[in-house]
Amino acid sequence: IYALLTFEPAAETTARLTYPDGSTVVGTGAASRLCVLTEHNAFSTDPTYAYAMGTYRDRNMVLLFPDDPLEPGAYSVEIETSGQIRAWSFEVVDGS
Repeated sequence: IYALLTFEPAAETTARLTYPDGSTVVGTGAASRLCVLTEHNAFSTDPTYAYAMGTYRDRNMVLLFPDDPLEPGAYSVEIETSGQIRAWSFEVVDGS
């Protein structure tokens, strides 16, 4: 799950993902059940990832990795950063 913001995300970016069953996970960084990556905490010494690291910075990207797989259903996301909240919802459909 990713968002391209119109402003630079703060180092203290947090996110909330609500699953179809109503359960919620909150992420505050790379070591949480909802991994939240920004230019402030995404790092690699592998030159292969140089383009990706630039994308975080150049496009104000926030990337979210939930621990649990996304099953079919409706989800909502909320990102709080730099004193602003961005929220949206999406649906995962059964691909079979």
